[in-house]
Amino acid sequence: MSAPWPAYRQDQPATHQAHHQVNLPLALQGQLQRLADARQASLDTLLQAAWWALLGRLGDSNRLLGAWQHDARQDYDYFANSAGALSKLLPLCLQWADETRFGEHLAALGAALEQHVAWQEYWVPEWVPTAVPTVAFSTTPALAPQVAGGLCWQGELLAPRLPTGIELQLRICPAAGADQPITVSLDYLAGRYSARGMQGLLEQYIELLRSIVQAPDRPLRQLNLLGEAERQRLLSINPAPQPLAATSLAAQISQWAIDTPDALALVAGDAGLSYAQLELAVQRLALALQQAGVQPGAVLALALPRSLDWVVAMLASWRVGAAYLALEPHWPVARQVRLMTQAGATQVLVEPAAVASLREQGIEALSLDSLYPLAVDTARLQPHAASASDAAYVLFLSLIHISEPTRPY
Repeated sequence: MSAPWPAYRQDQPATHQAHHQVNLPLALQGQLQRLADARQASLDTLLQAAWWALLGRLGDSNRLLGAWQHDARQDYDYFANSAGALSKLLPLCLQWADETRFGEHLAALGAALEQHVAWQEYWVPEWVPTAVPTVAFSTTPALAPQVAGGLCWQGELLAPRLPTGIELQLRICPAAGADQPITVSLDYLAGRYSARGMQGLLEQYIELLRSIVQAPDRPLRQLNLLGEAERQRLLSINPAPQPLAATSLAAQISQWAIDTPDALALVAGDAGLSYAQLELAVQRLALALQQAGVQPGAVLALALPRSLDWVVAMLASWRVGAAYLALEPHWPVARQVRLMTQAGATQVLVEPAAVASLREQGIEALSLDSLYPLAVDTARLQPHAASASDAAYVLFLSLIHISEPTRPY
């Protein structure tokens, strides 16, 4: 189990602490409070449950390690309204199934937090597991005016600071009055996260809260994260539909190999392929994939580095009539297996060093070294006759699973 790594995270040195905040819409705040009351949970717990659900979705994981910055003032009467640093950073190990509903997730989190409250005075940082949390949730305490010895005084909160080791924290600031909104703030390390990314993350969090109010018993993976404006922006990225070319890309490459065989087709670093070399490599790998059982309509996963081989594998999958699923070779095996299962891919093309670990998970892993000896047939393999409804590729864009049928290959 490890800390989640949202897609927003950048592998850059941290420069300074920054903050981005929004106010909860009052109408939504009231709906969330009524839902929390109905589920016999605090609004604070509900907001925290939504935070961990969001990180799980963005990290494509049902297991995560986070931290709860809990203030003991609300647990002990003799600490109530006192000044001073009375909070602890308590680790949370959470996991849920694909079909887990938000209500079940909320109840499980509530039980875990109750255990933390009961055991917090005995917990010491040395008990943290080997993996260290990097994301946290906290609630800013509300300090009411105090009267003592004839004097009236008001505690003042210090400027928010991230706990040691924490890169990203969602902080809830209670409303100043009954008709005032709750403030939701993201505290983060600039460099690790961008201001634009944090703005997008807060927008997704608010949208998730709206989706929870509308369907609190919907499975976590089915809750909506995209507002209508963001949805339209993503849809606008795709170009307007165009009439399909008379010949597919695969057929055009084959023709270019005849018309301009020595022209440069691909470059990767110091290496390159002419159209004749590209056609030969695609033809050879397509024959091998066919011999390995890759069928038209199948989804072939590609977990290869960005290289000439990656492009050849993509074109070869199209030549046999398969769609490809793009995977990053450095992703954990469990994540690759999860995405393959969701996409319906049963075979994956990988580097030789990765074959054994995937086969241990019951995946048919193929490497270029093992495939090429299968290409013994010298007959030319004609490009698959694709139609506009055939899938060309499958992508997982952190939130949305897209099977793209935009044009035949």
